[in-house]
Amino acid sequence: MTSLPKTVYAIDDEELGRESIQEVAESSKYHCLTFHSAEEFFECLNSSYSGCVVVDVRLGGVSGIEVLQFLKNHTIPLPVIMLSRYSSTELAVDVMKMGAVTLLEKPFKSHALFEAIQRAMTVSKKMEQVHTTLHDLTARFSQLVESENQVLGLLVDGKPNKQIAQELGVSLRTVELRRHKIFEKTNTDSIAVLVKLVMQLNSNEKSTFFKMSETE
Repeated sequence: MTSLPKTVYAIDDEELGRESIQEVAESSKYHCLTFHSAEEFFECLNSSYSGCVVVDVRLGGVSGIEVLQFLKNHTIPLPVIMLSRYSSTELAVDVMKMGAVTLLEKPFKSHALFEAIQRAMTVSKKMEQVHTTLHDLTARFSQLVESENQVLGLLVDGKPNKQIAQELGVSLRTVELRRHKIFEKTNTDSIAVLVKLVMQLNSNEKSTFFKMSETE
């Protein structure tokens, strides 16, 4: 599915709040879609969405924090800017630990939201690159059949072909053929590269996505 242009997704149960976010987003030359609730946002959310989310912590129904947690749990590459009329140091620390780009107090200053959106869009680009890479790796490794995955696991553990053959109760030639298929399907040409890719796949994807804002 083709991605939409970089967009600010504004979620606020107050019309004035949505309008304020939209005004800043559009003045920053970004498209803006507004939602009166998290539920409405979830109903429209799909893989074409690209950009960042600006959401009030307190909403009627599903909260802004639950939106942040949902995006994190489902590894959806949309960084989140949190807003709150009742901001505190404790709340700021909590949402930042969960992966929010920042927490702004309402009513926010336009320049503060502008800067937060610029930062979030930079994070968004990095998140999408990671998402694309992981999607590609998943597709490549999903081609492996069970017998090839058995050999892969032992190869990654550093075991030589002869030992793998003994452990699996197959011939050395069978291991060599499966190893060749693994390299072919994963588009790799060495054990070192194979191990690196497996480590990428086994890494905590959610932490990779939502810790990016901490490095900006």
